[in-house]
Amino acid sequence: LYYYSKKIITLDSVYYNYYTNSVSLCNSPFSQKSMDMLKANDFIYDFLQQKRIDFAPVQAIMGVNAAIYVYNKLDLNYTGADKKMYKKQIIQNYRKWLNVVKLNGVYGLISVKQRIKWTVFGICPHVTSIIRKRMKENADE
Repeated sequence: LYYYSKKIITLDSVYYNYYTNSVSLCNSPFSQKSMDMLKANDFIYDFLQQKRIDFAPVQAIMGVNAAIYVYNKLDLNYTGADKKMYKKQIIQNYRKWLNVVKLNGVYGLISVKQRIKWTVFGICPHVTSIIRKRMKENADE
């Protein structure tokens, strides 16, 4: 929408409205639809590249984070026979975006905390799922 807008207006103040939907893709258990997050990131990145928008490499950061998020959803609550196949696809997606981030010089834009998370995921993806589960449990207490 931003790309196709004829006029953009900025405001000096910050306005934020957040709505939580209990049945949204982000709040639902893993399903084939969860993989759409990865496809959406691919689509956005390709669009930005095609239109030669400088923001494209930054979108790769979103790709890494989306892969980790989807993997955690899969790892924590999915028991289907195709779980191993999904894990492989997600890890390939993670590696692809991590490579794009590093090749395009935007790795320095991420926080130390995020670098640690990415590194841990690269070494042992399941550990990030355990950490996510523990954090959720602590938040629920």
